Amino acid sequence: MKLLEQKKKVQGQGIEIDDMAVHLCVENGVNVFHGDIDSGLPDYPDQAFDAVILNRTLEQKPQSRMGAFRSHAGRRQVIVGIPNFAHWSSRFYLLFNGKAPVTRTLALFLV
Repeated sequence: MKLLEQKKKVQGQGIEIDDMAVHLCVENGVNVFHGDIDSGLPDYPDQAFDAVILNRTLEQKPQSRMGAFRSHAGRRQVIVGIPNFAHWSSRFYLLFNGKAPVTRTLALFLV
């Protein structure tokens, strides 16, 4: 989000449930709301955002109740980003361990 704010001059607002991730966001100057997307966003009116980016969100919340979030979705677009586990090493990890691998990029979000 910081890159979007710097390069594209957007006014961003993050939502994060993890305490440590919230602290990292604040330390890096990223505006973030500490909360759970499943409980909805009571502090925001319907259609409050022009665009919504769900990056590394859906795969972490397989039982997500996105209906609570839907009314706050962007007026123009929703962008969904998911990790790509197509590399052979990721596939072997999944085959032999039975769970999704933690890649270098994904590990940054699990700290």
